[in-house]
Amino acid sequence: MQDYIKQTIKVLNEGTVEQKLEAITDIRENGSLLVLPAVIDLLSSSKNQDLTEAIVGLLQDVKEQSAAGYFVAAMKDPRYASILPVLVECCWENGLNFSADLRFFVDMVVHSEFKLAFDAFTILENMEHTYSEEVRMAEIIHIKDCLMDVDHDRKLLLASLIDVL
Repeated sequence: MQDYIKQTIKVLNEGTVEQKLEAITDIRENGSLLVLPAVIDLLSSSKNQDLTEAIVGLLQDVKEQSAAGYFVAAMKDPRYASILPVLVECCWENGLNFSADLRFFVDMVVHSEFKLAFDAFTILENMEHTYSEEVRMAEIIHIKDCLMDVDHDRKLLLASLIDVL
């Protein structure tokens, strides 16, 4: 398995577009989550539309819950700021549970530009609520504390978020 991972990462980093597309197909069918950081890195640097679409499709279809941490780590990484909207969209498409990172997504709803905030809201709205009542109440208080500093549309979104939580 280690050789597979090393070889796949090498292709993602150094291969031709065709080899990278083949690697994405192989990851979809047989892959390991350990290559996700390399896949996300390739997404951030891809200039090829077919390759970008293949990567986004792969990330949207990830169903392994343990992948959630890779997505959140990438979204927090400033190197991937240019693909943050795509990563957030992939997160609501793949349906993973991000309740372990509830504050991160709540803050995205509060502070991000509106489309990104709405996508983060959709993630929160659709995920299974596996967090405690104490965590839920802390987030509601946090949201209420932010209400005075946002515009009218954001207030409506945050009020809806309180209902979702």
